[in-house]
Amino acid sequence: MKKVILLLILLVTINNNAQCWETISAGNGFIHAIKDDGTLWAWGSNTQGQLGDGTIINKNTPVNVSNNSTWLAISGGTYFTVGIKSNGTLWSWGSSFGGLVPTQVGTDSDWLKVSAGGFHALAIKNDGTLWAFGQNLRGQLGIGTIVNNYTPTQVGNSNDWQSISCGGYHSAAIKTDGTLWTWGYNLSGQIGDGGISNNRTTPYQVGTGTDWLSVSCGGGSASVLAMKTDHSIWGWGSNAFGGLGIGSTTDKDVPTRIGILNDWQSLQTGFYHTFVIKNNGTLWACGFNTSGQVGDGTNTNRTTLVQIGSDSNWQEAFAGGNHSIGRKTDGTLLTWGYNNNGAIGDGTFINKNIPTAISGACSNLNVAPIVESNKLSLYPNPVQTILTVDNPNSYTIEEISIVNNLGQTFICNVNSKQIDFQKLVDGLYFIKYTINNKVYIQKVIKE
Repeated sequence: MKKVILLLILLVTINNNAQCWETISAGNGFIHAIKDDGTLWAWGSNTQGQLGDGTIINKNTPVNVSNNSTWLAISGGTYFTVGIKSNGTLWSWGSSFGGLVPTQVGTDSDWLKVSAGGFHALAIKNDGTLWAFGQNLRGQLGIGTIVNNYTPTQVGNSNDWQSISCGGYHSAAIKTDGTLWTWGYNLSGQIGDGGISNNRTTPYQVGTGTDWLSVSCGGGSASVLAMKTDHSIWGWGSNAFGGLGIGSTTDKDVPTRIGILNDWQSLQTGFYHTFVIKNNGTLWACGFNTSGQVGDGTNTNRTTLVQIGSDSNWQEAFAGGNHSIGRKTDGTLLTWGYNNNGAIGDGTFINKNIPTAISGACSNLNVAPIVESNKLSLYPNPVQTILTVDNPNSYTIEEISIVNNLGQTFICNVNSKQIDFQKLVDGLYFIKYTINNKVYIQKVIKE
């Protein structure tokens, strides 16, 4: 019998006073952000209740949403928002999605990832199954019909979905085998099938490649951007304002490479503009810029990627409607672009065409940013006794811990291959681990 290595567990209290921002999302004129204490904050346009604070009044400074809640994931669409709490429950609010405050979607508590689009949403469960709900007139739910459905419905029967992104009336997702899939409206070529279809009501594989790493569709756009495992970036679909970054405003109906570099780390596209971060932490952007949302100090549209400032500590950046938000590795939060609805969050209604800080650096600089990831393979999940930690890429793990839904942390031996869950109560846990000074998180259910 294989020897089980039991982990030394030490109970540690999380610093609930830290003010790090860990998760951000940009919708159509509004922003949501989650702090390291799990609290959710929102600002900007609120005419449909998309902020979730119980009003329909725009806010030009961050307001707390759903006091005393602990949030894990958040995503803003056109006039609505979806999120996942740390207990694995799924919530929505805004136009057609529950009202003025977060409303639970169903009763399941095994949700892992969620993405909001124009008027629909996608979500992945812990078991790798894909679900969709919302408007469906272009087949964007991927369930084989064009009938609206506001109850989460499984897309196909696969259980190997890894990442998702919703566009205006289309969707995209990547499976664990590295294949890329799209469905929904195809007027601008956003399906990537060469323009041979108008709508696709079920997932369509884009090419035959198995090397897709990440994908982004922007909440209201008709385009798709994606990154391959070699860290090259590709785009297709609508390009009216240069958001594909290919040096023109010509639409593309098949994946088209953006530049020749292979040093990109992450990408996010919004309604009509795009952000990409390099491995060196520099931020680059292109697309629609009449309100300064590109952030290069001008109001000129950009058809190729331009560097935003000279800083090299960008962690992530999101493109909303005509505004933008970014987060640096020290926890600083910056916004820019259109601000008539308060989306900048700086207490004014004045547009900004360069990134403007609305919060200072993290008050607890020892806390690294958290990124949801599957770098380690954890099984079985759900677990009853022993959780196996598989590190197929031989990453150097600097720290590993278990966090329960009360925020209590149990520090583990980084060299151990197995975690003993037998003495832990049933429920949802988060495995947090540090690789190259970045903190990653994966969900585990104890039953």
